[in-house]
Formats: sequence, structure tokens, C-alpha cells
Amino acid sequence: MSLLAIKALAILVILLTAILGGLAAMRTRRARDADRLFALGSLFGAGVFLGAGLIHVLPDSVGLFAQLYPGIDYPVPFAIAAIGLIAVLAVDRLGHWLQARADTVRHAGDGASGTASAMILLMVLSFHSILAGAALGVEDSAANSLVLLLAVVAHKGSAAFALTSGLLRAGPAGDSPRRVRVLLMLFAVMTPLGILLGTGLQATLDGNAARIAETLFDAFAAATFVYVATLEIIGPEFRAHGRSSAKLGALTAGLAVMALVALWL
Repeated sequence: MSLLAIKALAILVILLTAILGGLAAMRTRRARDADRLFALGSLFGAGVFLGAGLIHVLPDSVGLFAQLYPGIDYPVPFAIAAIGLIAVLAVDRLGHWLQARADTVRHAGDGASGTASAMILLMVLSFHSILAGAALGVEDSAANSLVLLLAVVAHKGSAAFALTSGLLRAGPAGDSPRRVRVLLMLFAVMTPLGILLGTGLQATLDGNAARIAETLFDAFAAATFVYVATLEIIGPEFRAHGRSSAKLGALTAGLAVMALVALWL
């Protein structure tokens, strides 16, 4: 299978995975214990995020950088990931600042606050999705593209489930299934958009320039995986009281899935 065919297949598979993940969350909403299922599903997704970032994507960036610059001892990919983490935090804080200004103007209530949190999660996950897609798009190896595709697919459904869960729990936004579906589709196209951008960049670069771009995108993508897992999902879910053992189990299960995948990829 050619590299372009793999990337075209990646766009279709990722779109389908995101849609199915969001629809699963919408069906779960009708369940008797929906809130508990939302929390456990989100934490399973967070475990997948952690595994994808720390076990798959960041080591790929480190290995590629070592091949390109074997004489440099400084941990450049880790520094890039740290900068990426701060960049995503800046995007998050900007979202909160904009929402705070809007709430001040219209004196929003608790429902609006819940909607704000869900929309900020959408913004952060979308930023992450574009970077992850770009990391796949700049790949110049069919084998590595398939590996990264599996890593992205493994978390995309969980990300869509976590996002849709947040939107459904957000008060006014959750009362409008049509709006939730629109936002889900917006999130679903972010990774394919990143793939197209990365593929275009890879086509304009050659040699080491393309491999350097791949290293950068992998490191930044790893940072967004870790940020979304820890600050957007794990922190808020564990601050809520109750079911700590079940939550820890769901988080560990998601991480274990990605750890097992690393045995074969």
C-alpha cells in the first residue's frame, strides 16, 4: 500500500472512529448510571492518552532526533514537549479568560460555566488533534505511518467519548443533541485536517528537513496527549468524590492497552 493510500485510509478510519466514540457517549446518556459511565469512559480515554504520549509518540520523537543528531546530548525532544505543554496551557488559559469576560457581560449561571468547561475541552482536544494529525501527515515511511495511525485511532474514539460526555454533562449544551452532534463533527475533522496539513508540509520538504518536522510534531503531539489526560480529564474527575477505585481501574486499563500495543508496534 502506498504512503498516500495509507494517509487517505487514515482520514476515513479516524473520522469513523471519532463519530462512533461520540455516538457511544450519546447512547450511554440514556443509561441508568450515565454519569458514572461517562466518568469511567473519560478516565479510560485519559489512560490511553498517557500511553500514546509517553510510550509511543514521545519515544518516536526521541529516537528520530537521535538518528538525526547523534552528537547532541541535550534532550531536545523533551524540551520541545515541555514547551508544547506550556503552549497548550496557554491556549487553555486563553479560553478560560475569554469565557470569563463573556460570563461577566451576560452574568452567566452554573449551566453556562459547565458549557464553558466543555467548550474549552473541545478547543484543547482540537488543537491536540491537529498536531497529532500533522505528525502522521509528515511521516515519510509507510510502516511508521501505520504505527502512528494505530496510536491515533486507539485514542480518537476515547477522545470523542470524553468530549461528548463533557458536552452532555454541560447543562444547556447537553440539552441540545443537534448542537452536540455538530461539535462532535467539528472535532472529528480536526485530525484529518492535521493529516492534510502535514502531508502538504512533507511534500514541500525533503531529506532531513522533513524528518526534523516529524520530530517536532511528534514531540508537540506527545505534550498535548499528556496535557489533556492530566489537566483536562484526570484532575477534574478525581476531584469529584466517590468511586476512586473504579476510576483508578479505568485509568490503569486505558494505560495498559497502550502498553500492550507497544509490545507489537
